[in-house]
Amino acid sequence: MNKNYAVFCARSGCILFFSMLFVSLIMPAAAVSDSNAELAANGVESVICANASVDQMNPIVYENRIVWQERRGSYFDIMMYDLDTGSQTAICTAKGSQEYPFISGDYIVWQDNRRGNFDIYMYDLKTGKERAICVEDGEQIRPVVSAESGIVIWQNDIGMIWASMYNLKTKERENFSSSTKEYFYPFVDGENIVWWERHYSDVKNRKSSEPPTLLHGVFLYNTLGGDSEPVYENGTNVPSNPVISDGIVVWEGREESTHGKYDLYLSDYFYDKTRVTICEDEYNHFDPFISDRKVVWADDRNCPPGNSGNSDIYIYDIITGTEKQVCTAEGDQEKPCIMNDKIVWQDSRDGKWNIYLFTLAPSEEIGPVHPEPEPALSVLKEAIPEIVNPGEEVTVKITLTNTGNVELNNIKVNDQVTEPFSLLEGNTRAGYMSLGPNETESFEYAVNSERLGSFEMGAAGVRYTFRYCDEVSIESNSPTLEVTDEDIASLSKSTPEDSESEDFESGDSVPEASGTESGKSPGFSIFLGLAGISGVVFRRKMRDV
Repeated sequence: MNKNYAVFCARSGCILFFSMLFVSLIMPAAAVSDSNAELAANGVESVICANASVDQMNPIVYENRIVWQERRGSYFDIMMYDLDTGSQTAICTAKGSQEYPFISGDYIVWQDNRRGNFDIYMYDLKTGKERAICVEDGEQIRPVVSAESGIVIWQNDIGMIWASMYNLKTKERENFSSSTKEYFYPFVDGENIVWWERHYSDVKNRKSSEPPTLLHGVFLYNTLGGDSEPVYENGTNVPSNPVISDGIVVWEGREESTHGKYDLYLSDYFYDKTRVTICEDEYNHFDPFISDRKVVWADDRNCPPGNSGNSDIYIYDIITGTEKQVCTAEGDQEKPCIMNDKIVWQDSRDGKWNIYLFTLAPSEEIGPVHPEPEPALSVLKEAIPEIVNPGEEVTVKITLTNTGNVELNNIKVNDQVTEPFSLLEGNTRAGYMSLGPNETESFEYAVNSERLGSFEMGAAGVRYTFRYCDEVSIESNSPTLEVTDEDIASLSKSTPEDSESEDFESGDSVPEASGTESGKSPGFSIFLGLAGISGVVFRRKMRDV
């Protein structure tokens, strides 16, 4: 299996730091697994629900609660087990079938066909009430909920495959749809949503006899950023079942050209967008789930040659770079889910699908994968030149530099032209999707003034987010522009003896410099001359934020 990672960060100024960090902590290179050398995870296994007469499937764990679907005759109901009290509760036993439950906080969601087609329903453990989230034509399936953001996301099949989102806090609905794209298996963690996206080169090809040209990708959408970005796209590897936790995206994929086995891939989206491999060999690795920088999945490496079945559960610790067995019992172990130290899965060792739990033993803290994030943005506003005649054009330049150690997102600059200046050309606003460590962006616009005097041009306002979290507001410096009716060229020829400078007290001697007969360099004389005219001293003020 894959034992070592090698990652090269493409961000300028970060190459050496992140390369050393990821090589030592996170990225394995592909290697064929050796089952004889495999390690077993430390912990305790227990059965949650073992009933020889019915199937329990698709378990999800959240803190001390486990939910699953349980067969009753030809249909499924939603059940919950409380690890603290040891009690089992029926969440929904309505007519029809309730399937694919998901729990986060006090919210439990599932797909429900009590009306004939699948709709989305939710149960609130705090209020003890059930409610419909989406009841409409077509098939609404595979819901996921995040208690942190209040977002429910699901797959919507009404001819084309869409993704739909409902915000429990704002009570707003949003559809992700396109005539040339389809969205599969959406998953939400906080404000971050991921899905498998399939592009058709021509939507008409989808139902024609001609094979369509397909492009595949895993995309991330942030509800604060308002736009989707590729995590992986346009490759020959067909992704499926993407999941995300704290910005780390994991998915399974196979080569479309060979219809090969499913392998596992990972991308730490907010630090390094490079796709890396967790498992890549002749075996199937599927049903991934991630929590607390630990990835679990089902794996058929122990299946006898020529046979099917006998999938097992494995875990990969991103921090330590180690892979271990969780369960290799008889029968199939599938659909694992992990949260913190708890892993649940469906298990057929007893003849029917039952729910099992593995509690990981406490592990030694070894520190985070990445350094503590320190977001910082420097904003410099300049007036070029700083002294002009009335009506003369002045270029206002605003430069943004990421002086922190983490990518900044959704950067918005809002400047204003105030009296006595007039806008001649350009835009006083700008926006940037992202800015990596040590990266710089800038833009310019032109103004002029007919009024004489020394004027503050005002500070530019800037807003940005860090890892798409809460918005941060800062300001630039406020440069000074001098508008004079005197000949600027003649001003530059003035000597220190013709004027006074507030930077030198009366009677102070000026240090001599070698290089001219008078003991003063021409550049130094020009500087003092400019500084003395009309008592004007040029200063550039900069606030490093």
